[in-house]
Amino acid sequence: MAALFRIFPFIHRRVLGAVLVLVSGLLSAATLAAEGIDPEADKILRSMSAYLGGLSAFSMNADIDNEIVDLDGQKLQFSSTSQFVIARPAKFHVHRKGAFADAELFLMARP
Repeated sequence: MAALFRIFPFIHRRVLGAVLVLVSGLLSAATLAAEGIDPEADKILRSMSAYLGGLSAFSMNADIDNEIVDLDGQKLQFSSTSQFVIARPAKFHVHRKGAFADAELFLMARP
């Protein structure tokens, strides 16, 4: 397990900022492109986003399933789990464990 630990202490906060801007841009573009968005759902999503934006630290877990259908019609399912821990302004830890790879990413930048 120790071999999985990779520490990247010199990644500049601009990289993290660029990633966050890119992700938020993709999410807002998808929101703008979608037609017929339920106003109540939009209100709830914005409320959740404002809540998370105000936190100094938070974590989340995700169970991810990817399903692939091959040329013969057989379905293959690949499952993985991910844990995210974010401590603002400049630390996060991501751990992904799946059938094909285990990966960890640490970011400890200077604020």
